[in-house]
Amino acid sequence: MAIPPTARYAMVASIAAAVTTMVMDHLPNRTSHQKMGHPVNTVNVPTMATASDMKVGATNGQTQDLMRMGSKSGMDLTASAHSRNYLDVKDFGTTLNGSDDDATAFAAAKRNAKDGQNIVIPSGATMEVNLSAIPQGGNGKNNIWWLYGRTLANGSPLYAFGSDTVVSSINGGFWLHRENNKTGQGPVMRVDASFSSNGDVGTATQENCNVGPYNFSGEGVWCHQVIMNTRAQSGNQIADSASAFRNALSTQMWGRYTEARDETGLSSDKAGAMVGHEEDLYANDKDPDNVRILQQNMIQSYISSGFAERVGIGHLWGRNDDKAYFGTVAQVKVPWDTAGFDTSLAGPLVVTETLTDAATQGATTLSVKTTRNGISVGQLATGTGLSSETRVTAITDTSVTLSTGITQALAPGSTVTFTSDAPAYRLGNGQFVSFLSDNSIRLYANGSSHNFNTQIDGIVRLVLDTHGQLALSGDGIGNALPIGGNYVDALNTTRTTLSGNPVLMRTGQKIGWERSRTVTTGWSGSQLTDYYGSTAIRQINSSGNEILNGTVYPKNGSILPDMTKSEVLAIHHPQEGLMVNDSDDHIPVIYENGSWYPMRLGTALRK
Repeated sequence: MAIPPTARYAMVASIAAAVTTMVMDHLPNRTSHQKMGHPVNTVNVPTMATASDMKVGATNGQTQDLMRMGSKSGMDLTASAHSRNYLDVKDFGTTLNGSDDDATAFAAAKRNAKDGQNIVIPSGATMEVNLSAIPQGGNGKNNIWWLYGRTLANGSPLYAFGSDTVVSSINGGFWLHRENNKTGQGPVMRVDASFSSNGDVGTATQENCNVGPYNFSGEGVWCHQVIMNTRAQSGNQIADSASAFRNALSTQMWGRYTEARDETGLSSDKAGAMVGHEEDLYANDKDPDNVRILQQNMIQSYISSGFAERVGIGHLWGRNDDKAYFGTVAQVKVPWDTAGFDTSLAGPLVVTETLTDAATQGATTLSVKTTRNGISVGQLATGTGLSSETRVTAITDTSVTLSTGITQALAPGSTVTFTSDAPAYRLGNGQFVSFLSDNSIRLYANGSSHNFNTQIDGIVRLVLDTHGQLALSGDGIGNALPIGGNYVDALNTTRTTLSGNPVLMRTGQKIGWERSRTVTTGWSGSQLTDYYGSTAIRQINSSGNEILNGTVYPKNGSILPDMTKSEVLAIHHPQEGLMVNDSDDHIPVIYENGSWYPMRLGTALRK
């Protein structure tokens, strides 16, 4: 009966181990030789040296190596190659008992190790190591120390081997450490993966973190944690992580992708909060120049031709289907002392371009070196020979078409400035700005009428239309348009060219002349009346007749209207007591009892 391959492997491995033990037990003066700080080269016994020749049978008449172990080259090694690429500190006289000083043996292992060779400190009954000095790497060699959880005699972790990389298993975890980095030295760990064929999603590294249904007394569980401590000076840039993405052809590029998915089916009060991405910055108040920034996004052009680099959208909040939506897309929950949102340090794009060809008067197309520096349709064009509100209507790579022709000829080398007509913030039709959490006060634009509206408690209180007309809607309480402050003219309508009424009032409405509105003026439909309280003190009817409820006290006398005798007699239905001056006889006349009577004059006054 054939022996299974796994059983054959175990048999051969047992034989190899027995032979190795036998040879090691018969090595002369092995212990004394180790304590001299030299390697025991005879540890590579013939059996192990020829381990690559130790084959076991396999199917189809093929043979398989007894064992293969990984090395830094990434190639499979046989047992003999493994022994050449690993040094054991025990072969240099270490005791690893926690009391004897093993510094000399450790230094000898480092001295005899080749560049790239692994140095192993195996585990044992006692994990403490007594070292008066720890090898610090260097000597043009990079080595990896495998510590297997060893600690110093005082119980502190053993990990700092200078520029050499340390692999350990402190507290049951896998630990990589390098104390110092030499010039030209590679990363502590590097992962290279090339994906050149179609198939499933390729992954260079993967971390699976499963958290069970337990309560944690500490801060919680962090599936991936980066802690960076630095005292770097002289303007060095330090980052906890850096990513670079290049040479993408016809594919989407994601600088970072983070997904947080709730698969509990429970509400947030039961399943807990979800945070897709959080950034915390712990700073102090010594920041006069606002250089401490929680999040910064910068763009820079790397196009060799010098053209502008345009990023379509700086931040995009979107969704992957038609069912997901936000409660609040962006929320600020921290006080600020400068601005909640500040765009004052930037503005719409301004591009100045030089004409490459002459342009005649009236031309609407200008030749430029390039339009790939940010010129786009809709921008405002300004400069010599351009009318106000001239805009870009079309572009090619080397030409700009304007909405109006230029008013004078332009020579090559003339400059034109193009300014983007871009808002700092943009809202869609019907979208509003709210000033309270219940949205009771709203500002919005009506897309169909282009009116700008102010709504309070569901009622449109103010409308500004495209003609500049301002309409107010009130409920009769208070003042519709109170004006405070000191003005030359609180309300000036002299600049209007329309023939309409600057102020229009309805019948029965009154104008109040002081704060208490005791003195008012109103039109009743037949006469204009001045009131003091509810008493009419002056009335002017539609015929022009004026009635005063009081006595007239002319300061410099009264002047009677001049009328000829025929004009006086032609007055229709004169009122009793009416007086005019008869210009024919140069005498005042008065209407009494249905007739006009001259008023006899006495002797003229003399000085």
